[in-house]
Amino acid sequence: MLGPPRLSKLLYEAYLLKLCFGDLRTVSRTESSVMSRRLLELIQTDADVRSHIIRSVSRSSSPTASRSCGARREDPALPRRGGVPGVTRQNMTRWAHDGWVDLRTKNMSLWKRRIGQLINEVEKLPTEETMLHGRLYNRRVTWD
Repeated sequence: MLGPPRLSKLLYEAYLLKLCFGDLRTVSRTESSVMSRRLLELIQTDADVRSHIIRSVSRSSSPTASRSCGARREDPALPRRGGVPGVTRQNMTRWAHDGWVDLRTKNMSLWKRRIGQLINEVEKLPTEETMLHGRLYNRRVTWD
């Protein structure tokens, strides 16, 4: 358990981006549709990654939202009691935000913006703020 469904979903999305693209700058330069396709290919072909996601989060929303990675019927936004809400575009968008690993192009665009902001902030840091115990660290933006 990585934490609440939203946190788990975000951590897995970042992890998938790292697996597919290696570094943040590559992600920031890659088209959102390409990112979406590559992440979907990864979870379709890598049984271990897919298994970890299924055990940790409810589902994974594909770029077309027509397929999902996960067998559980549990969704973070579903009420504890009462009926299951219908599958509508609005509900799917809410579920993808709240806990599904969202591989759609729209979400990849959001990741590009987040990563672009992170890179910009790191580049603004003065050199003295990138030192730790007297050692100058490479200001290369990485996932580690």
